[in-house]
Amino acid sequence: MLLLSLDSQNMHNFKDRYFSYIERRFKNSELNEAILYALKTGGKFFRPSIFQSLCKDIGVVDEEKIFWFSCFLEFHHNYTLIHDDLPCMDNDDYRRGKETVHKKFNEWIAVLAGDALLSASYECLSRVENFELSKFCFWALGEKGLIEGQAQDLQQEQANCLNKTLRTHELKTARLIQTALIGAVYLKEDYTFDLYKNIFRLGQKLGLLFQIKDDLDDFNSHTSEELNIVKCGKEELSKLYASLEQSQNRILKVYKLDLTRKVLSY
Repeated sequence: MLLLSLDSQNMHNFKDRYFSYIERRFKNSELNEAILYALKTGGKFFRPSIFQSLCKDIGVVDEEKIFWFSCFLEFHHNYTLIHDDLPCMDNDDYRRGKETVHKKFNEWIAVLAGDALLSASYECLSRVENFELSKFCFWALGEKGLIEGQAQDLQQEQANCLNKTLRTHELKTARLIQTALIGAVYLKEDYTFDLYKNIFRLGQKLGLLFQIKDDLDDFNSHTSEELNIVKCGKEELSKLYASLEQSQNRILKVYKLDLTRKVLSY
C-alpha cells in the first residue's frame, strides 16, 4: 500500500510557499476560481514529495529550482485530473470527495482551467532553466507519453490484454512519476548515466505499483468501470506486483535512497 509521509519540515515549507503563490497568481476571475478549486481539493503532493526526497538523497540543494519544479509537477498533475474527469473522458462527478471542476462550475470552464494549468506548468518549468530536463518533460508528458496513455485508456477494446493495459498504465501513470524522479537527477550537476538509467526504472516500477494498487482497490470495492488491470489476470498480477516491488527496493537500497524510501511505505 502506498502511503505518503508529509511530516518533514521541507514539505511544510514548500506547501506554505506554494499556497501563497497560487493565491497570488490565480485570482479575480471565474476561471481562476476554478483553477484554485482544483489545486486545493486535498491532493497529497505525492509527486513533489518523492522529487524533493530524492533531491535530498542525491545532494540537490538549489531551493529555487526545487520549488519551481515541484510547482510544475503539481500544476501538470492537476491539469490531467481536470481533463480526465470530463464527460468526454471518464465522466466523474467527484474527486477526493468533492465535486469535480466541471460539476462545480461547468464543462467549458473545466476545459479552460486544465488548459491554463498546462500552460502555467511549463512556465514554472522554464524557471528551472534546464534544457535537458525540459526536453525530457516534453517527451514523457506529450503525445508519446502521458497523453498517449490517456488515449489508450479510452480505447476500451484493450481491457482484456494484460500487456497492453500495463503499457497504458506505464504511459498514463508512470511517466509523470518518472518525471518527478528524473527531475532530481537532472538537477544534480554530476549525475551519471547509471544513476539516470536506474532512477528511470525506479519511476517506471513505482508508477506501475501505484496503478496496480489503485486498480485493486477499485476492483475490490466495485467502484470502477474503467480499464482495470485486475480483470486481465489476478494470478499474473500478483506475481508482477511482487517482482516490481522487489526491483524497486533493490534500486532504493543500492543507491542508499533512505529519505525516498521513508516517503514510500508498503
